[in-house]
This record gives sequence, structure tokens and C-alpha cells, in this order.
Amino acid sequence: MNKKWKFSALLFFTLMFGGCASTSQNVAKDFEDGAISNQQQRQQQQASRGSSQDNKFKDEDAVVGIFNVILQGIVDLFSDDKKN
Repeated sequence: MNKKWKFSALLFFTLMFGGCASTSQNVAKDFEDGAISNQQQRQQQQASRGSSQDNKFKDEDAVVGIFNVILQGIVDLFSDDKKN
């Protein structure tokens, strides 16, 4: 139950930052960047330990993707760059 609550909160903040139509494409890219980066990092760590690589997308990859969206949203709020 607690895990579902945390995931729901993360999802809410993600939707809050990504609700605008002009930023929805950035949100998707930020999610993909975070999730794929986490997956690749996990695979590299497994390879360096000598264990077999797990190529499956995991829940932790999705959480990192959502976390990346939130952080990028915060950075964009304080960024001076105006993207059109």
C-alpha cells in the first residue's frame, strides 16, 4: 500500500509538470532519458560484477524516469533559457 502511495505521488507531480501541451514532448524525452540511463547503468554494474545482464525494464527504471522528469521540471522553472 505504501509503495502505491509513493508511486501515485510521483505520478501526480509528473503530470503537474507535464500538463502543459508545449512541455509534454519534453516530459516524454526526460522520462525516456532517465529510465534508459538507469537501465544502462544497472546493466554496466552487472557486467562489471560478472553476473548475467538483465535486459528487462524494471519498476525502478520507471521511478528514476519519473524522478528525472520532476528534477528537469524544477530546473526549467529556474532556467533563464526561453524555449519556444
